[in-house]
Amino acid sequence: MYALGLARDPGCANIARTDQHAVGLRHYATALDQQAGRVPGPLGERLHDNATRLRDLADAHDRTRTTLRDGIA
Repeated sequence: MYALGLARDPGCANIARTDQHAVGLRHYATALDQQAGRVPGPLGERLHDNATRLRDLADAHDRTRTTLRDGIA
């Protein structure tokens, strides 16, 4: 997960997130959900919970990202 460029603490001032990171988080969340369907009980639930957490991070990025508007940096 951390290979996607996210720090352990999403509130850290040093974190650098891009739209591609958010896309990567969603892809990884999908993979976790697929794995969760193949394992029993608490492990499957934990994988689903982690997938939900990753999607929440990606959604937070989409809501709070900074974009260029009208060609102004």
